[in-house]
Amino acid sequence: MSVSRKIFLIALSFALPIAVLVYLTVINTNSSITFAEWELKGDSYQRPLEALLHEVQAAQIVYNTSATTPVANNASKIHAAFVDLEEVNQRLGMDLQFTDEGLAKRHREHQRVATVHQEWQELSAQISRPGTRSLSAELNPKFEHLIADLRTMITHMGDTSNLILDPDLDSYYLMDVTLLALPQTQDRLGQAIQYGYGALRRGAITEEEKIQLAVYAAMLQEADVDRVTGSSQTSVNEDAGFYRISPTLQSNLPPGLKKYQEANAPFVEMLRDMVKHGAAGVTPEAYLRSGLLAREASFSYWNAAVQEEDALLNARIAYFAHRRAVSLLLALLALLALLAAGVLAYFLTRSITRPLFGLVGSLGPGATLLGVCVERISEASKNKFADAHESALICQELDANCDSMRKAVAELETQVKGARR
Repeated sequence: MSVSRKIFLIALSFALPIAVLVYLTVINTNSSITFAEWELKGDSYQRPLEALLHEVQAAQIVYNTSATTPVANNASKIHAAFVDLEEVNQRLGMDLQFTDEGLAKRHREHQRVATVHQEWQELSAQISRPGTRSLSAELNPKFEHLIADLRTMITHMGDTSNLILDPDLDSYYLMDVTLLALPQTQDRLGQAIQYGYGALRRGAITEEEKIQLAVYAAMLQEADVDRVTGSSQTSVNEDAGFYRISPTLQSNLPPGLKKYQEANAPFVEMLRDMVKHGAAGVTPEAYLRSGLLAREASFSYWNAAVQEEDALLNARIAYFAHRRAVSLLLALLALLALLAAGVLAYFLTRSITRPLFGLVGSLGPGATLLGVCVERISEASKNKFADAHESALICQELDANCDSMRKAVAELETQVKGARR
């Protein structure tokens, strides 16, 4: 193999570590993109679960309070929510491990979509029968069991979709709001509404009921409202440190949070008044209205928060996709530069070796001619009658040939020094 080809291959050998580094960079970037895409899958799966939590709990409130306000006549909404859940389960259930194996692995075999749907169908059939108001002791546990199943499905989805492991502060605290805090709040609000309404309907609140109402008031304020507020504000504050500021998060989340706070504060205060003063000054209708407003505000804020969470996740995906494209472009430029360096090395080497080969070629005939001259001089020295003119010509040719060879040797020395440099 020629020297020029060897140098060209040496230059190209540096492409291997560049290719390895590019591969590792792309793999790392793709893992970040995939992580966020799985979180988006989790949000997609949670949407119909939240809709079911809202409507099933509303059906229970209707059943226990005879409410005719915003929660009545929701059977068609529950049916639509189950249709949405079955559709999203068809698309994402395998990925999020809503399979027999995936659920059994976490001892959640009961929380299958088909099982939950069947539970609702049986419960709905019982509710629609005449005279079911007298069966509250039998049906309420079934409502609570169904709601608990929905909450467990939300937990399972959070575990398998990477949402619970979110790596960025802004989206992590927003995940805390949508995945953990608000579903807990919504469940607790439903319980508090029905419990307090039943106590007010009886006209007197016992000490035991006051204790339970005090627990509801404290938990709604400290474990729910304060937590939702703190996590939401942290998300807004930390947003600037990740993938640029999200304008919709900054403009939409604070107003939604304020409405949630304003709707929950009167209801918590009403619970505290009932603990202090009993049923005096609080009607069942006013209590129900206040509780329903707080509950609706929590679901409304969930919808706003999950949209902003999706926006943050999409911004993260766009950031890493852009970084991957830039990495690939820079790698391509590096490979092109390496190829150019190899080609340059090849031609530079040829620019040195070709003159050397030319010099070698010129030295060969010169050496032959020198040998002939030497032979002719030797013959002339033996010939006593050698022509002086012929001898002079031979010497001139010999001198010229030696001079040419000296120049060739000097040029060869120059080329060798250049090669060394």
